[in-house]
Amino acid sequence: MGTSYSIIAPLANGVTSVIDETEFEAGRWLIILSEERINVLYTSPTAIRRLMRIDDATWSAWRFPHLRAIHSAGEPLDPETVVWGQRVLGLPIHDNWWQTETGSIMIVCNRSPGNRTLLTRIG
Repeated sequence: MGTSYSIIAPLANGVTSVIDETEFEAGRWLIILSEERINVLYTSPTAIRRLMRIDDATWSAWRFPHLRAIHSAGEPLDPETVVWGQRVLGLPIHDNWWQTETGSIMIVCNRSPGNRTLLTRIG
């Protein structure tokens, strides 16, 4: 599944992927989002909730002008996380539902225009 969704599908669609394969560290994700000019963040609600642990003062020091969409999948996305995304990142977090056997997203709460860059986490 990781190979299909994180490598083959993005390459087949001309997407540049940035895959963080090491242990999660929120501060490093801020650097990756900024330096790699990520424009679509696709990750799990758990990772987003871990980003929420960063204090507001730290968030206010960072800007992500290229970030235009945030999507999550793999588990339920709670309302507090969606509100946090809008408040701190200035973007709603879109919940996706899919089935492994279909190989694609079945339902998303809002579409985003063409994806160029994608940050995912394998593992």
